[in-house]
Amino acid sequence: MMTNNDVSMSNKIYDEAFRPSDKTLEKCADFIAIVRQLRRDCPWDREQTHESIRHLLIEECYETVEAIDNKDWDELKKELGDLFLHVIFNAVIAEENGTFELGDVLDEEILKDENLAGLDSGVSMRYRAMTRSTRLRK
Repeated sequence: MMTNNDVSMSNKIYDEAFRPSDKTLEKCADFIAIVRQLRRDCPWDREQTHESIRHLLIEECYETVEAIDNKDWDELKKELGDLFLHVIFNAVIAEENGTFELGDVLDEEILKDENLAGLDSGVSMRYRAMTRSTRLRK
């Protein structure tokens, strides 16, 4: 098990034991690339806006909650995939509009998580410093 000192030395704010497998990370990267390519190549995907797919996002949220309520874990897996698609699709639209990037969404979520500050006293500060230096390089 890593100590807090090991975490800071690895320049990560989390214990490396919780890092997703390379296979999972590659699947995520492939999925994002596919959504970007569909946005470029598919006429339907290309014409969508945040507003035009808003109702689909709401529908997927309700279907996800229904799967949880029914304890239908196979259906939950499918619905979480649909939600993931909508998160990525909306982030890609925002990137194209110059509004924000997917990484910015992740930064915001990590920075607002109150439990993150509880990992150790310096974790939140280190992450804020890391993201600030990344933004300054852009």
